[in-house]
Amino acid sequence: MSGTLQIAFFRSASLAFILLMLGLCLSACSLDKNCFDPDDPCPNNMIEDEYGCVWDHCAGEVFWGERIPCLAEDEHDNLAWWTLVGAHAQYLAYVRDATAEDGTRGPLWLYDLETGEQRSITESERRCTWVRASGNWVGCIEIGEYVGAYTRASDLLLVNVVSGVEWQIPNEERMQIASYSISGDRVVFVRRSEFYCASMNLPWDQVWVFDLTTGELSLIADSVEESYRSTNAEIAGDVVAYWRVAGLCSGEYWSQLRMYNTASGVDSMFKEWSYHVYVDNNSLNDFAFDGQWVAMDEGSGIRAYAIDGSREIDVAYCPLACDFNLSNGKVAYTQSGADGLNQLQVHVFDLETETDAQVTFGRPFWDGASVQSLLGNRLLWGEGRGHNVWDDCGNFRPGSSQKLLFWKDIDF
Repeated sequence: MSGTLQIAFFRSASLAFILLMLGLCLSACSLDKNCFDPDDPCPNNMIEDEYGCVWDHCAGEVFWGERIPCLAEDEHDNLAWWTLVGAHAQYLAYVRDATAEDGTRGPLWLYDLETGEQRSITESERRCTWVRASGNWVGCIEIGEYVGAYTRASDLLLVNVVSGVEWQIPNEERMQIASYSISGDRVVFVRRSEFYCASMNLPWDQVWVFDLTTGELSLIADSVEESYRSTNAEIAGDVVAYWRVAGLCSGEYWSQLRMYNTASGVDSMFKEWSYHVYVDNNSLNDFAFDGQWVAMDEGSGIRAYAIDGSREIDVAYCPLACDFNLSNGKVAYTQSGADGLNQLQVHVFDLETETDAQVTFGRPFWDGASVQSLLGNRLLWGEGRGHNVWDDCGNFRPGSSQKLLFWKDIDF
């Protein structure tokens, strides 16, 4: 063999050996947990579980609740707006079969947490959004036509998951439902239309109570008389807690949280601020009421007030934001940015004992958790597993866009 051929041969062999070793290194490296970002030593080891859900195996080695399987049957079956419902919070109510045209809207379905049974509780043509529940009643809003520059008419639908009784709250005036709350056999809701004043379209709110046994509809507050926005109202037992914010066109700045007793008809102020406090109950509560306590996000964190005026409690500090639910004297909340880390963890705070319990232990930087519903002592939360990352060897590890749902009973 000539010298030139020998050199070429050794070069070729050396290159093949280097490529082989590099390939072995990359293969081994892809399985090496130390190959990833030091803040996230666990790789996105995505697997498909027995339910057909894709999730991060390493992040899910420890579970702190009961797993709810994927409810989607195919790639076109989207889920949204879920909540616990039932006298013992034994069901998950959720919106299913949302179409591309309607976004996150669709008929209501029910999933039995104990048996795994699924069934539809509305007609397939229903287009529900913003699901809430209390006891055996579950509600949703169906958004309709525009009735102003910024508002759309909406219908409020209530379904009893045990009896199947269905109510559609009368709305012949075609106004927007800005918020609603259910307690026992009554629902309180804020109707909104536009009010033109001082060259502006302002929201004109009315607070109504509807009796699900008699069909009686009662007006308890009208914003045109004393305030230009009610924003949100919550009912618990015989009492409605609601907002009044400033005066129509007056240029004043104040906010009041008021209590209306449906049995006696007495309306009283619970707390007043000398500035505007805006709350909006869209998916979780910035303001919540369970009959004994009021909890609200006051900007930097959650504070709870006893209705009898005996106690004020700072529940949680939230550097970024706090989503929360209040039920049965417990506040379930999502805390973000704790300890200066980019993380989302779920906690439950017992107001009677002032005890805090951390429910989730997702990895900072890559995993996240969020409160979805709290009914009685049963908590529903969601978790996301992993972000799309490149490891230190240059391998791409996709995260999962699916939200995993869990539930557990909280016992302090």
